Amino acid sequence: MTLSTSMMIVWILKAHNNEYSHTTMKRKFGFMSMIGLCLAYLYGTGLAWFYEFENILDYFKTVEFDGLYFWIMLLPMVVIWLITVLFSTHQIKEDYGDARWATTKDIKSMDIDMFAKDGMVLGIWNHQFIRTNETLSTVVAAPPGTGKTVAVAIPNLLTCSWSMIVNDVKNELWELTSLHRQKFQKVIRFAPTEKGSSCWNPFNELPESFGEQLIFLNRISSVIYPTTGDPDKDHWPLSARTLFTFFALVAILGNEDAGDNDDIEYNEGTSNNEGVGDNDDTSNNEYTIDIESGRDKLTFFSIRKTILSTEDIQGFAADYIDDFKETSDKYLNNFIFENVNSILQFSEKEFGSVVSTTKTALEVFNDPYIQKSMATSDFNIRELRESKLTIYLSSNMKDSERVQPITRLFIELATVELLSDKPTNKQKVLILADEFVKMGKMTQLIKAPDLSRGQKLAVIFIMQSLSQPVEVYGAEVTKTLVSTTAFKVVFTQLSADTMKEISNLIG
Repeated sequence: MTLSTSMMIVWILKAHNNEYSHTTMKRKFGFMSMIGLCLAYLYGTGLAWFYEFENILDYFKTVEFDGLYFWIMLLPMVVIWLITVLFSTHQIKEDYGDARWATTKDIKSMDIDMFAKDGMVLGIWNHQFIRTNETLSTVVAAPPGTGKTVAVAIPNLLTCSWSMIVNDVKNELWELTSLHRQKFQKVIRFAPTEKGSSCWNPFNELPESFGEQLIFLNRISSVIYPTTGDPDKDHWPLSARTLFTFFALVAILGNEDAGDNDDIEYNEGTSNNEGVGDNDDTSNNEYTIDIESGRDKLTFFSIRKTILSTEDIQGFAADYIDDFKETSDKYLNNFIFENVNSILQFSEKEFGSVVSTTKTALEVFNDPYIQKSMATSDFNIRELRESKLTIYLSSNMKDSERVQPITRLFIELATVELLSDKPTNKQKVLILADEFVKMGKMTQLIKAPDLSRGQKLAVIFIMQSLSQPVEVYGAEVTKTLVSTTAFKVVFTQLSADTMKEISNLIG
């Protein structure tokens, strides 16, 4: 069966390639026929041996020959041959799969309700939605122009009552569905490159304890400075993460009580370390720090501005660690020292490349609209659990690639937040990850299908083919994604390799 149908739900509509080779079928049929004839011959030989052939001849001489008796005697031979032939046909079909198209009875007999009144929409069967109210994740394989938006994204946005995060790469989902969706829940549009966007600053969701803050900063830096798995290429983004984390911590600690670390004074706008100690070697050096300190004022723009305005970053880091007095938190002390030592170990030339890598990734946050839309927060991720809320991550075509780091960051932090604690209410959340692969590497989201059911979180991964994630995540991770998602929605495929892959997946 070629994949000429517009859409298949592989998990439900079981099908398989039945265009098997007629030549192979004929050969196997002929071979099994010969075996059947041999078995029939053995039957006849055994019969003659058991009754002794001479006695059979004498029997026909003494009684009037009746053709019926003759055929009755031969009937078992014919039956043996037919059984062998039928068995060979059955085997041929099994060699090429024994899947079939499901019936309504098959769908209704599944362990989960596939004709639920609410939940995630997967398709249509006999004029009613195939949908489930279980938080099970889905892979949608749909080449460009096959109708995935109309068939998957829009039906879910118009009918599913769960809270949702929507990657709206063309701005069309907001335009087509937001007015209807706001009739039954709150809708928010986060379009950071556009005037009038709702605002979201990830640093406003910074945890209280230092250990959790550090984990939070590591998650942010890993999205802004992604690695490839190649040690030679990963050196620069890993080093940039260290520098980024250092300046973020300087801002966080600058407006909070860090034990006895009171000698370093940070003022809003510009601040310096003048008079921080009696050491003659450092008292004559001033490293201007232009940063709005504290978690309430920390933004990507403020971090970028600080890095750009600090002429001697290594000098500032050295002064900072000299004047840093240990707190009661040993973990904080150790990390600060190790982080600064990592910065100081670079040669001047090498450190220049580290700073350049750090600045380049933060360039997107210099956009005035992005500055404004990420300076504060009109909402937080936890609201997805606390109330019915849909967040559209919108962008126009010309800005979609530029804002990918921001979209990735939001989805990654949201995934961690939604998976971290068992929900206390029945509110379910669906992440509609359109153009999933083009967003770039998201290590938290890719793990969600294996962990999310108990956390009442489902993800719809929309991609061009089942093999497309290999280019970003590798073959093993892609294989795991396909195996851990409960549903596979497949649109018309153009690649023969993809068709074969889907055929093998069906069974």
